[in-house]
Amino acid sequence: MRHIILPQALKQMIPAIVGQFIAIFKDTSLAFVIGVLELTFVAQMINNRLMVYPFEIYTSVAVLYFICCYSMSLIARRLEKRLSHEKVLLNL
Repeated sequence: MRHIILPQALKQMIPAIVGQFIAIFKDTSLAFVIGVLELTFVAQMINNRLMVYPFEIYTSVAVLYFICCYSMSLIARRLEKRLSHEKVLLNL
Protein backbone atom coordinates (compact mmCIF):
# COMPACT_ATOMS: atom_id res chain seq x y z
CA MET A 1 0.00 0.00 0.00
CA ARG A 2 2.83 2.38 0.86
CA HIS A 3 4.64 1.74 -2.43
CA ILE A 4 1.66 1.59 -4.79
CA ILE A 5 -1.38 3.47 -3.51
CA LEU A 6 0.24 6.27 -1.50
CA PRO A 7 2.37 7.67 -4.37
CA GLN A 8 -0.66 7.72 -6.65
CA ALA A 9 -2.82 9.37 -4.00
CA LEU A 10 -0.18 11.98 -3.19
CA LYS A 11 0.23 12.86 -6.84
CA GLN A 12 -3.50 13.48 -7.12
CA MET A 13 -3.90 15.32 -3.81
CA ILE A 14 -0.89 17.69 -3.76
CA PRO A 15 -2.62 20.53 -5.68
CA ALA A 16 -5.66 20.39 -3.40
CA ILE A 17 -3.60 20.20 -0.21
CA VAL A 18 -1.37 23.10 -1.22
CA GLY A 19 -4.41 25.13 -2.23
CA GLN A 20 -5.85 24.54 1.23
CA PHE A 21 -2.58 25.56 2.92
CA ILE A 22 -2.45 28.78 0.91
CA ALA A 23 -6.11 29.55 1.64
CA ILE A 24 -5.60 28.92 5.35
CA PHE A 25 -2.52 31.13 5.36
CA LYS A 26 -4.34 33.96 3.60
CA ASP A 27 -7.36 33.55 5.89
CA THR A 28 -5.20 34.18 8.94
CA SER A 29 -5.68 37.84 8.18
CA LEU A 30 -9.34 37.30 9.04
CA ALA A 31 -8.24 36.30 12.54
CA PHE A 32 -7.45 39.98 12.94
CA VAL A 33 -11.19 40.57 13.32
CA ILE A 34 -11.37 38.51 16.51
CA GLY A 35 -8.21 40.05 17.91
CA VAL A 36 -5.67 37.31 17.39
CA LEU A 37 -2.15 38.68 17.10
CA GLU A 38 -1.04 38.10 13.53
CA LEU A 39 0.71 39.92 10.70
CA THR A 40 -2.07 42.33 9.72
CA PHE A 41 -2.81 43.16 13.34
CA VAL A 42 0.87 43.86 14.03
CA ALA A 43 1.01 46.10 10.95
CA GLN A 44 -1.98 48.05 12.23
CA MET A 45 -0.36 48.39 15.68
CA ILE A 46 2.83 49.72 14.08
CA ASN A 47 0.82 52.10 11.93
CA ASN A 48 -1.10 53.41 14.97
CA ARG A 49 2.05 53.84 16.98
CA LEU A 50 4.16 55.57 14.32
CA MET A 51 1.37 57.37 12.40
CA VAL A 52 3.63 57.68 9.35
CA TYR A 53 4.01 55.73 6.10
CA PRO A 54 1.04 53.35 6.27
CA PHE A 55 1.45 52.51 2.58
CA GLU A 56 4.96 51.13 3.14
CA ILE A 57 3.88 49.11 6.16
CA TYR A 58 0.95 47.46 4.40
CA THR A 59 2.96 46.97 1.22
CA SER A 60 5.60 45.07 3.18
CA VAL A 61 2.84 42.92 4.72
CA ALA A 62 1.48 42.19 1.24
CA VAL A 63 4.97 41.26 0.02
CA LEU A 64 5.43 38.90 2.97
CA TYR A 65 2.09 37.21 2.23
CA PHE A 66 3.05 36.91 -1.44
CA ILE A 67 6.47 35.42 -0.66
CA CYS A 68 4.96 32.82 1.66
CA CYS A 69 2.18 31.83 -0.76
CA TYR A 70 4.50 31.74 -3.77
CA SER A 71 7.06 29.61 -1.94
CA MET A 72 4.31 27.14 -1.00
CA SER A 73 3.33 26.99 -4.68
CA LEU A 74 6.91 26.33 -5.76
CA ILE A 75 7.32 23.56 -3.21
CA ALA A 76 4.10 21.97 -4.42
CA ARG A 77 5.25 22.16 -8.03
CA ARG A 78 8.55 20.45 -7.13
CA LEU A 79 6.69 17.72 -5.25
CA GLU A 80 4.39 17.17 -8.22
CA LYS A 81 7.37 16.86 -10.57
CA ARG A 82 9.16 14.48 -8.22
CA LEU A 83 6.12 12.25 -7.83
CA SER A 84 5.30 12.28 -11.52
CA HIS A 85 6.37 8.98 -13.00
CA GLU A 86 4.66 9.63 -16.31
CA LYS A 87 7.75 10.98 -18.02
CA VAL A 88 7.96 9.52 -21.48
CA LEU A 89 11.30 9.48 -23.20
CA LEU A 90 11.08 9.59 -26.96
CA ASN A 91 13.85 7.79 -28.75
CA LEU A 92 14.27 9.42 -32.13
